Amino acid sequence: MIALVYLTASALGGLALVQYYGAVPVMAGLAAVATGLAFSQIHMAIARTAGASATEKALFEMKAELRKLTTRVAEAEAQSKDLVQSFERESANRRETIVSEMRGLEDMITKLGKNFESRLQVVRSGVQDRRLTALLRWTPFVTRCVKTALICTCNRS
Repeated sequence: MIALVYLTASALGGLALVQYYGAVPVMAGLAAVATGLAFSQIHMAIARTAGASATEKALFEMKAELRKLTTRVAEAEAQSKDLVQSFERESANRRETIVSEMRGLEDMITKLGKNFESRLQVVRSGVQDRRLTALLRWTPFVTRCVKTALICTCNRS
């Protein structure tokens, strides 16, 4: 559309050359065509320059946003690595604490069982009642059941 405006203006300029300055019509026509093409080329150059600067500006903004996003991603990755490492450290510490507590409880239960067994032996040697003797025979089984129950409870925690 704009090219038609330039060609019309050039044709009118060529007619003005013939009408007012008495130029040869062929030369005026060639001058009009050359002027129209020159204006079209100038217009295209200006349009490309204006469009290129807008494109360059948009491209620059995109690059800036890309840099910001890359920085944020790097920060997020570093933070996630720190979180994973701290989680692994804390879980290892908790695991060690639980294992040491379980071992302490096992040792305590074993000591209590031995102490209880030694006291039962003393009581068994002095007891003549059959019912009490039968009850005392079940005592190691009850001790093992209590120990197993405590260990299972600790493992669930």
